[in-house]
Amino acid sequence: MPFSLRLERENGDVLALFVAPLVFEPLEGRETAGFWQVPRQFVWFFISLDKKPKSRIDIVMTLLRVSPAEAELALSLLQDKKQNEHAEERSISKYTVRNQMQSLLGKTGCRSQAELVGKLNRLFASFNW
Repeated sequence: MPFSLRLERENGDVLALFVAPLVFEPLEGRETAGFWQVPRQFVWFFISLDKKPKSRIDIVMTLLRVSPAEAELALSLLQDKKQNEHAEERSISKYTVRNQMQSLLGKTGCRSQAELVGKLNRLFASFNW
């Protein structure tokens, strides 16, 4: 359901508008999840298509307002990696990754890793990462 739109400014600069749902709620009278859910909160942002693209980590850091380490963890979660795999790849303690996860959950307002992954998937679906 993410949405993007290409816009051209009067000065010739080209921008892309991205809109993605963040929070869904079931339709009234529908108890089942999935198809009958309605987006209640969105995130939208502009990206200049005329400038050199930023790295994935920079984009995640900017959009989520997280540290570089937390952004790397978010990207690992988007790739369906487990916390232990992330720790091994980065040569860091699994306890460090747990602390980063708790910080990431707090900064994104999520209560679980599953909720965070769902939010990340919705937010970054239009990036085709």
